[in-house]
Amino acid sequence: MNHFLLENYLKQIETFTVSQQEPSLVKKYVLNLINDYENDSENGNYKDFFLGEKAFYSDQYEQALKFYLQARNVPDFHFFCYRASAFVSDSLNHKDKTLKFLKKAGMYFPQDFFLNYLNQKYSQEMNENKLEQSEILEKPLDVLNEATEEPLHENELYQTEQLYTNDIMAIKETTPKDNQSNTLEQLLSEKMDFSQQINEPFLNTESVNTSSTTRLDQSHDDFENIFSDFNNFKKNTIFKYLQNTNKTTLKENCLFFFHRWEREDYSSFILLDSQRKSQGGIFFRWENKGYVINPGKGFLKQFHAQGFTLKDIDYVFITNDQSELSEDVKNIYYLNKQLNNKNDQLQVIHYYLNTKCYQELSSIIKAQFKQEGHITHPLDMYFDSPDVETIEINEKVSLNYFPIGRNETYLYGKGKDNSSLGITFELKRKDQSVLKMAYVSGATWSPLLSHYIGSVDILICGIGETCLEDIKMVKHQQNSLGLYGAYNLIEELQPKVALCTEFDGSKGDLRLEMIQLLRKNYLNAYQNFTKKTSIIPAENAFCINLQSLQFLCSVNNSLASIENLRVTKKEKHFGELCYMQNSACL
Repeated sequence: MNHFLLENYLKQIETFTVSQQEPSLVKKYVLNLINDYENDSENGNYKDFFLGEKAFYSDQYEQALKFYLQARNVPDFHFFCYRASAFVSDSLNHKDKTLKFLKKAGMYFPQDFFLNYLNQKYSQEMNENKLEQSEILEKPLDVLNEATEEPLHENELYQTEQLYTNDIMAIKETTPKDNQSNTLEQLLSEKMDFSQQINEPFLNTESVNTSSTTRLDQSHDDFENIFSDFNNFKKNTIFKYLQNTNKTTLKENCLFFFHRWEREDYSSFILLDSQRKSQGGIFFRWENKGYVINPGKGFLKQFHAQGFTLKDIDYVFITNDQSELSEDVKNIYYLNKQLNNKNDQLQVIHYYLNTKCYQELSSIIKAQFKQEGHITHPLDMYFDSPDVETIEINEKVSLNYFPIGRNETYLYGKGKDNSSLGITFELKRKDQSVLKMAYVSGATWSPLLSHYIGSVDILICGIGETCLEDIKMVKHQQNSLGLYGAYNLIEELQPKVALCTEFDGSKGDLRLEMIQLLRKNYLNAYQNFTKKTSIIPAENAFCINLQSLQFLCSVNNSLASIENLRVTKKEKHFGELCYMQNSACL
């Protein structure tokens, strides 16, 4: 979907509404039009935009606002947010807020059919009730066309989203005695005088000292003081962080999972498919070096919550094309850049990136100091590459990587559109023996996968999406391993431990049920085998010692045999998993 298609879509609506004045017919026409255009929307922002349009013309204004706010790269996305906000306010009988958002939306498209429809409704009410706002009575439609110099603040839209969509039933009207500070809700509840221009942005009194922002005669010295205060605050914050950034030693040679669903995602009454994907990443320590795999949204937050700091990260690996699995890689780089600027001891982090990610980030992630050297490394596959490429990361760790298909079209080739990779780590022990760990995510199953991986001790499977055919093991998922693909890999490789993670929640929270089914099918097929694989759901707070293959008990924080592992959910749906040993259960 590109800008030209969007323009055509809006022009078709405008043409139709010129001769049509019945709202129900306009809604019906636009909903049919959306079905024609949304199939062409390849970009995620445009998909969210059309979901917002569909919700808006279906009279689901709160949902429409939620979707519009996800489509930030769509041209004039502010208009759609303001228009939806006006209708949300109208549904809550907040007249002043409705008129305020009508005015803002009218700055973009004053001839919009539904803007004029809502404005005419309020103009009629004002005439009937003989309101004492003469300027509005004299110019009932000028609310949309009046010029203004008010700056548009994107933060205001997101505050509006929080006000309307996260707590839509709990909005309270403010009283005059409550209007001590300029919070968003209080400003919106005040009567607006449309004869005056509004130049004051909304203030969040939780993070801003309003006493220092209400003065309109700030001098240059005042600004210099503010800059100086902030720089001092920043320096102190970095200094305190650096005081606690020594490498941790209590969890050496361990593997950690930080995947989880954010609570605000699954508790909201609007739950998008993109929010049902578990977020986080994987981290392991080996011989005093730290390795991060696909650090997604929320990784750094969970990483620090477990007692780690940025000093524990030495290498970052991005293997997947899916952007949500690498959201925090830039945050890692920026945080490390700030710390290195204030610290005498440089922390050098190397980034090993698949082709697509390397093209996007190599111009951003750059060495700042000569001692860092070359820190970005492409994990490329060429037409004349061997099936498996090998890189020696350091004297203790080697990386093998190989192509994996996102769909059946690229299963057996190394085409330029296929940059997702599977990886295996060969970890050398002190006695020179090798522990082999494999990770596959974001790929459909292929018989070549087991060939690329070979013998392995630990297998990490990114489950991804599933469906009934996948559960019944009659058809593989095209863009993820699913349950069927994971079972095939476990069956072919027979690892000591199989760790299943990155569960998709679009069909519900099926983590434990899927693992139970995997175990049942595996045990039925290999009940006479002396060597059996331990199959475990690996989500946030799961930790396994790579040397002994013991897990960390969530109850007493001690290591226990993997055969004694019991897993339960803290909450019924999408709750964190709790890992316990038999002795901690009745």
